[in-house]
Amino acid sequence: MKKIFSVFLSSILFLSVFSTALGNETKEIKLTVGNTTAEVNGEKVTLDVPPTVVNGRTLVPLRFIAESFGAEVAWDGPTRTITLTAPDLDHLKLLVENLTKNNEELKANLEKLEIEKEQLTKENTELKGKVGMMDTLITKLEDQISVLLEENKELKAENKELKEKIAEGNDKTEDTEAPIITIKNLKAGDTLNEEKLRLEVLVEDASKVVFSRVKLNTIVLSETLGDYGEIDPAKMISGEYNLTIEAIDGCANIGNSSITFIVAHDAKKEPIRFILKAIDAKGMMGGGGGGPHSVTLADSSQPYLVGEFSNKSSASIELVKIDTYDAEGNVFEIMPGMNFFDLAKEQMGLPKHLVIVQNDKYTAPCAISMKEVNSKPEDYFDGWKVKITLFDSIRELEFTKTIRYSK
Repeated sequence: MKKIFSVFLSSILFLSVFSTALGNETKEIKLTVGNTTAEVNGEKVTLDVPPTVVNGRTLVPLRFIAESFGAEVAWDGPTRTITLTAPDLDHLKLLVENLTKNNEELKANLEKLEIEKEQLTKENTELKGKVGMMDTLITKLEDQISVLLEENKELKAENKELKEKIAEGNDKTEDTEAPIITIKNLKAGDTLNEEKLRLEVLVEDASKVVFSRVKLNTIVLSETLGDYGEIDPAKMISGEYNLTIEAIDGCANIGNSSITFIVAHDAKKEPIRFILKAIDAKGMMGGGGGGPHSVTLADSSQPYLVGEFSNKSSASIELVKIDTYDAEGNVFEIMPGMNFFDLAKEQMGLPKHLVIVQNDKYTAPCAISMKEVNSKPEDYFDGWKVKITLFDSIRELEFTKTIRYSK
């Protein structure tokens, strides 16, 4: 409730020091007789007129005192009356309460925005990772396209040269017999282990042979006349292969010879490597030091099984499928009908079949515990098995590798 005070403009007497309380606020005013500088709660203020002493009474500026305590001062000239309107304490308290409530709501909204910011930052990091992976794939495809374009250019040049050689051969006596091709140092059914084999080939024909090609299944090894290249078993996956040699003479007669041989490796020396590793997923996410690590039995961990795939072969290998089985032989599925590898590909938008080119590496998820356990990841996955289905681009067939994890 407002309080109205009316006084006549006469001499008003105050003490030299005043104190009042507004809510929880104390206000102190200091005045010095004859000095135009006053202090309000320690802050200096300049007065229009200084306090004075008249007939033993101290007179101070009414407007300055009233406004310092939050009152409004009004002057009525005709009646020579000053009206002081003091602030409504109940209104001020309500205003303070509303401001406090608004401040708390702003703090709550700020905390909510911080959480949303953190989530957006996390999503942005994940998107950057996906973009980086796609950029890598695009770069590899661009490199492969460049290689193919260069090979196409070379083939066009060889084709032109071949036509010229055939034209030269047509000027001679007509030959209708195809070249006879003999592979001198490789027989059908031979088994190659790891030593390289430089092919020794004999081509017999009545006319000049102008072109030759060596193919390993569908892959061309050589198209250089007189040099038939070599076979490097160390870069080939164990299995059966078909070697074909073609030759064409100046009369356009084409001869060919094919034999089937076998490549056999020690399993530890295969050019395709798939190694299983058990790590702590909780540690990867910052719960155990910021990186994959094993834990002591007293710690809790979230076991995570990954496969590290490397391709040292001369073929491009497609990683088709990964099936994981626990120690009891049960199929592990991250959700009904979907294994961990397929789910990861789905979430990252990867192609159905991942092509691992020569000298490339890839890390594939195999299994993860959906809850923390009180054991080392090595102990948790001991006895688990992983079956990998791969596609060999040279032999054009699928094959599988089964690996058992052992601590």
